[in-house]
Amino acid sequence: MHKQHYYNYKEKRKHGNIQFPFTIYKCMIPDYFTSYPIHWHPEMEIIYVEEGMCEITLNLKSYRLEKGDILFITPGLLHSIEENNLISSVYYNIIFDFSLLLCKEADICNTRYLLPYVEGTALLPSVLKPSMKHYSQIKNCMENLIKDRKIKEPGFELITKSRLMLLFYYLEPLKRHVDAEYLRENSSKIQQIKQILFYVENNYSNPITIEEAASLCNFSPSYFMKFFKASTGTSFLQYVKNYRLEMAASLLLNTNYSILSISEEAGFRNHSYFIRAFKEKFGKTPKEYRKPPATSIQQ
Repeated sequence: MHKQHYYNYKEKRKHGNIQFPFTIYKCMIPDYFTSYPIHWHPEMEIIYVEEGMCEITLNLKSYRLEKGDILFITPGLLHSIEENNLISSVYYNIIFDFSLLLCKEADICNTRYLLPYVEGTALLPSVLKPSMKHYSQIKNCMENLIKDRKIKEPGFELITKSRLMLLFYYLEPLKRHVDAEYLRENSSKIQQIKQILFYVENNYSNPITIEEAASLCNFSPSYFMKFFKASTGTSFLQYVKNYRLEMAASLLLNTNYSILSISEEAGFRNHSYFIRAFKEKFGKTPKEYRKPPATSIQQ
């Protein structure tokens, strides 16, 4: 069976295309999934909650998003999403690469306003609430981007780029620059977590031990378990189990492989245990879970 990486279906595939790296996904929790594991990508992502409530983890901090909230995920930030206390949620993912906006020649728009996000030296408020400054203008940008993508009239690429630039105009007063000390304090911990997640991504089909993961950071197993739990809010073994279940769920939605083959590909050696664990997490058996996945509104 050909190995299928979870991220191939979402985070490592190109959003949009090479010439126009921009797309929008409409997602529903729990209709399409109950959680999306911690990950990162080089694109910028903006989440706009249309209905309900969900939980977001951003760079190892947890946030509760409610109807109308907007969350900004600049390139490289660790993030995850999950259902909040069985409350359903409808939200939009607006995802784009900064190459869409950056000029080939250095100019003031690049160096002063856009590159700091790419280089990680500028951050935005994690969650923008309706009561906060510039909310109405930014929400209007979100809604227009979504509308334009749905209609996709000739020349929509032009209006999309102009709306994104307008968005960063409204975001500029909210942007804060990160000092070198902050980067030093946080980058080491984040990089260690990324290294561990990358290891799980590439080895989830095989047995994974705490000792192996701990050795990646030169930690003892006991310190590693404390470090991972304190950083992510979950134990390492629970994370691996959840990742494998999410991988299996993605394979169920995106392939015609048998359930037995999927359980083995996802790293479960005991098929009965896989069925029980899957139903415990998703509330459905793997057979019941198979349904169309979340779709991009670009089509």
